[in-house]
Amino acid sequence: HAFFQFSPPETWHIVDNNSRNGIWVNGHREKKVQIFDGLELQVGQTVLRCRLAKKEDNRLPSEFLKWLRSCAKKLRDDKCPLEEIKPSIQLRVVEGQQLGEKWVIFYGPRQVGHLNLDLCIFENEMPKDGFSIEAIDKEPHFFTNYDKLITVNNRRMKSKILVPGDTIEIGQTKILVEREDADEIHP
Repeated sequence: HAFFQFSPPETWHIVDNNSRNGIWVNGHREKKVQIFDGLELQVGQTVLRCRLAKKEDNRLPSEFLKWLRSCAKKLRDDKCPLEEIKPSIQLRVVEGQQLGEKWVIFYGPRQVGHLNLDLCIFENEMPKDGFSIEAIDKEPHFFTNYDKLITVNNRRMKSKILVPGDTIEIGQTKILVEREDADEIHP
């Protein structure tokens, strides 16, 4: 969507990466914005408030370090095996506010949800852990606990082997399942 750019000696900018929704400051769409203390800008659905750190603020808060250590321990202790999906699939948003967005899925499990760190759907009805795509015998399987909210091919179901042409719907968002090489088929 956007990237940060450093300009010596001490200037930072946020630069729009030709995104659909852009960067907004005070109601105006901007391509490049210099970051200063107190700047408030919007990127997609997210509002950012900038706070420039002073040189004496270079130490991370102890609460953050404690949280970071607990995450690292969990990652070391977690035995969540990743399995290959073959052939890979692509999820392409064909309706909704993320129209045109694509994700190539070549391993599982993958979590899809609202404000999810793995695959994020900006749909108010979407739970944080809306559905997952898992590899079973290298085939992509759809799983959800929210079959009243999320449908596949307009039908309620808790699980299904995904094949090209399937559609996953939640609220105003419709996601088409395609083969990974779908860009070659649908430019």
